[in-house]
Amino acid sequence: MKNIFLIITLCCLFNITIKADSYWKNKFALGQTEEWYGSDEAVRTAENVLLYQRNSGGWPKNIEMHEELTPQQKEEIKAQKDDLSCFDNGATITEMRFLAKVYRRIPDSRYLEAFHRGLNCIIEAQSLCGSGWPQYWPRRGGDAGSSYSNFITFNDNVMTNILKMLRDVFSENGDFADIADSDTRRKSQECFDKGIQCILDCQIRNDNGELTVWCAQHDPVTLLPAVARNYEMPSYSGGESANILTFLMSIDNPSEAIKNAIRSGVAWYDNYAIEDKAIEDFVNEAGENDRRIVDAPGERLWGRFVQIGGEIGKRTYEALFDYLEKHGSTRWYEINGKTVEYRDVDNARNSYDPSMADKPICCPKSQDAGCSYRFAYSFNDTPPVEDANGAMLPTSLCTYDRTSYSFMGTWGKNLIDAYKNWQIKTGEINSVTYALKKDDTFPSGTTIELNNISLTFGETGGPDFQAAIEDPYNDIFKYMTYGNNVNGNQTGGTFYTFKPEKDGIINVCVRHNLKKSLYVEENGAALPEYNGITFDESHPSNYIMPINVKAGASYKLYCRGSKLGFYGFTFEWKNNVNGIYSTTTDIKKQNNSHIYNINGQRLSSPTKGINIIGGKKVVRRR
Repeated sequence: MKNIFLIITLCCLFNITIKADSYWKNKFALGQTEEWYGSDEAVRTAENVLLYQRNSGGWPKNIEMHEELTPQQKEEIKAQKDDLSCFDNGATITEMRFLAKVYRRIPDSRYLEAFHRGLNCIIEAQSLCGSGWPQYWPRRGGDAGSSYSNFITFNDNVMTNILKMLRDVFSENGDFADIADSDTRRKSQECFDKGIQCILDCQIRNDNGELTVWCAQHDPVTLLPAVARNYEMPSYSGGESANILTFLMSIDNPSEAIKNAIRSGVAWYDNYAIEDKAIEDFVNEAGENDRRIVDAPGERLWGRFVQIGGEIGKRTYEALFDYLEKHGSTRWYEINGKTVEYRDVDNARNSYDPSMADKPICCPKSQDAGCSYRFAYSFNDTPPVEDANGAMLPTSLCTYDRTSYSFMGTWGKNLIDAYKNWQIKTGEINSVTYALKKDDTFPSGTTIELNNISLTFGETGGPDFQAAIEDPYNDIFKYMTYGNNVNGNQTGGTFYTFKPEKDGIINVCVRHNLKKSLYVEENGAALPEYNGITFDESHPSNYIMPINVKAGASYKLYCRGSKLGFYGFTFEWKNNVNGIYSTTTDIKKQNNSHIYNINGQRLSSPTKGINIIGGKKVVRRR
């Protein structure tokens, strides 16, 4: 309480705004026009940044450094020069990037010197933190285990923000051109390489030796997943790990080790998604803004903290209990007229349930009796339990917990989408897209040769295919031909033939007439999933049609008794690398309990039309 009072007093005295969502960090420092960084306001702000720099080379966090300071405030800030530098919440990195921008336009040597002091702080901090970075430097308490802020920190993008900075320095990107000499660039690259290795070393392996994801913090000595605040347990992190993987996918020419880390991490997200669920904001019975988990076919959620199982889980949570025992934190509460003692380590041990491995951990943020470091496993309200002292201990999050912190989220969604692009970029999956352009017309029998696949319009001797007209399906497939004016059938008319040279998936964009029978033939025999499929008015007439294909086979697509409209297609193939194709066409990952529609959206149960069940297309006619 004394410390809280002090912080509030200082904030009032300094007129310093401390915010979780810092305007300085998120907008002001790096969100200006390029010309602005040569302005008088930029110079005034840069003077503040110089003033706030710690003797250790970094800066404090959550300071609105652009706000004007009184002479008294400046003197008080000078008195804090020996305080710790911070890398959390974008601190130090934001200030260094700001100074680099100003220095490009106003070559004041003080800006350059301050930048390099910040860089030296980063280099020094890494050397004593297992090749990663802590939240603060120098370390709190001296030794690595004295505070969670000394642990290797992935939370709030500490690691990745620093690594991006180092990469910009040694690559001389943008604002960092000519900001460092060759020796400094070499040191920056060495730090970057060590940081990448630290990420790879921290990636958690399960008992089968398979790589998974990361915790938000890791012990710098053992590299085990580690605890942070009293509601941030050691765990698989569904939030921070997505940021790590996204960063790894930004590395040019990744090593096989990096590629394997990415493949494994994305596979974890795909395997441990909470299917057909979403977070819903609502007003509860007490009139409070609240959140809950609801059914949502096709949607996916991930836990921010997911309990680790097996031997690695046992070691992780025993290390947690040892950490809490060592620190000996004890809290006293008045319960039924008497003072009762609760130890943090007892709270953790007594609430930890090993059977909840791979399930989200929902830790109460409350400071009520027995809540500090308490394991709970329900996001939505569940009844509390009474302990021997008469205290009611929570078994779930409360309204405040749910709305003040992201214990559940959709972090994996964008990650998995980005993974497909990364696979294409690195050549693990190759892709080619063919889209009709306005007024395109083709004599029947015309063959289009593309990379690893060919497309033939109809057959030689038939009528020409109609010119493509504008009828947008999406940003790629904007134009469509109605065919060659002859209804499709088994022997002729409007049909399209694909011949792939590799195994893969063809996603064909088509328009069909309702209640007409749709076919795809493989080497003359109709595929079971596309053997006379019909649709009614409840189904869209234009859609993406996925077809699993084999190298060397021929695939004929037509609609009997109708002229099948055609926009184009995308063909995706793998280069003998395990992994997933994409979120919409991944057949390998699906099992018999997974149901998708033809657009790749997860369903809770089969619907009328085409369903993908267990990796096979099944037609439900009612």
